[in-house]
Amino acid sequence: MWATYDYTNFPTVYVTISGSIESPRDFTHFIEQWLQLFNNGTAFNLYFNTINCGYINIKYAILMAYKIRQFKKNKYTNLQFSKITVANKFILILLRLIFYIEAPIAPVEVYYEKNKIINSEHFYPH
Repeated sequence: MWATYDYTNFPTVYVTISGSIESPRDFTHFIEQWLQLFNNGTAFNLYFNTINCGYINIKYAILMAYKIRQFKKNKYTNLQFSKITVANKFILILLRLIFYIEAPIAPVEVYYEKNKIINSEHFYPH
């Protein structure tokens, strides 16, 4: 699986992204689990670890922006915030693209290392 959800510390949900998306089913599974969290109705937070993430086709960044737009249309409000750890510059660029196309549902903080210093960027809903 490309994305593994860990509900052990709910309402904090840890999502580990590893490798590359091998088929559209990997992405669909990722979205389906996220929808289950929304449909549960309980407030939650997401912590994404993308340190072992491989190459991701840009089409999935565009699809993710589209999914965020759909989530907003459904008026999901139980996601409180997300934190994303990034170790790959390309993944950081994809995240910037996603949030340029569509602002997040809830505040997002992205952590990455640059010149041996931990930096962060924040993205907010509109």
